Amino acid sequence: MEELKLIDYKVSVIVPVYNDKRGIKKCLKSLLDQDYNKDFYEIIIGDNGSTDGTKEFLKKFPVKLLEENEIQSSYAARNKGIKHSKNEILCFTDSDVIVDKNWIKNGVKSLIKLKNEGQKGVVFGKICLIGDPFQNIYTLYDYATGFRNLLATNNIFTYKDIFKKVGYFNHRLISGGDSEWGERVLNNGFVIEKVDDVIIYHPLRNSFRSHYRKKIRIGYGKGQTGYKHYGKRIRTGDRKEQIIKSNYGDSFQIFQILKVLLNRLRIQIQLIIFAFNLVRKAKQKNITILKYLIIYIPMVLFFCILIVYGTFLQKVGKIFKR
Repeated sequence: MEELKLIDYKVSVIVPVYNDKRGIKKCLKSLLDQDYNKDFYEIIIGDNGSTDGTKEFLKKFPVKLLEENEIQSSYAARNKGIKHSKNEILCFTDSDVIVDKNWIKNGVKSLIKLKNEGQKGVVFGKICLIGDPFQNIYTLYDYATGFRNLLATNNIFTYKDIFKKVGYFNHRLISGGDSEWGERVLNNGFVIEKVDDVIIYHPLRNSFRSHYRKKIRIGYGKGQTGYKHYGKRIRTGDRKEQIIKSNYGDSFQIFQILKVLLNRLRIQIQLIIFAFNLVRKAKQKNITILKYLIIYIPMVLFFCILIVYGTFLQKVGKIFKR
């Protein structure tokens, strides 16, 4: 099979936006500054009925501006972008993120690599949280419980014809549309692969209101979708597990046990590093250990309450949307 090259592909970048003039400005700056031929990608913005001047602001930029005013849903705005895109490869991000300079290039390379291996599907990348985790208890909470290793519509690369095969995003969902769509992708014989060099940067949430709205939204989405978890069916770039399983058969179970133990050890090490960074931060601000304990022990307790409360909000959302 003749290997496919990077220069063979043009890309459509699709970004939904709703009342986020400040966020979309930073997002567009990063998209326009990509290390990729400017003639080989278009930027499609799907405005979802903004009323804060976002639409007027976007008219200053070299983008294709679409309006989705009939359905209030970011998934509907993405779907409109898909229908009006002109290129084979589609990639998705959100208005509140900044993409890495090599985001498009590395995403396309990953798709080409899959295709050269005789596979077709979706690749999604790494989400890095930016901002000071120690700004307040809410940023600390977001830092510890942020994005997990699952498909998210703010960092996806795929092909337009896959949507023709499996269907568009479900605009009726309040949240979880990426997971529901990912399930359809896998059920139709395509693959989903996680890659670490396709990077975006998401700001830490810094208020109770932002966490509250997120938890309720996620809970409603889980209630609507039935919360189908497909994480074990996602491929990793190095495919080490598949190689071990094929070569060692039953011994693969031992490998899995060791993997779990090593993962727990990694978590413990991360907690130690996290505690060390807290102490270092306190010293930088000339806070005595006693004062540090007085300040941070209540914060840690409140942090635990937030985790419990966040889980409760998700459960409530699921109950009301069933």
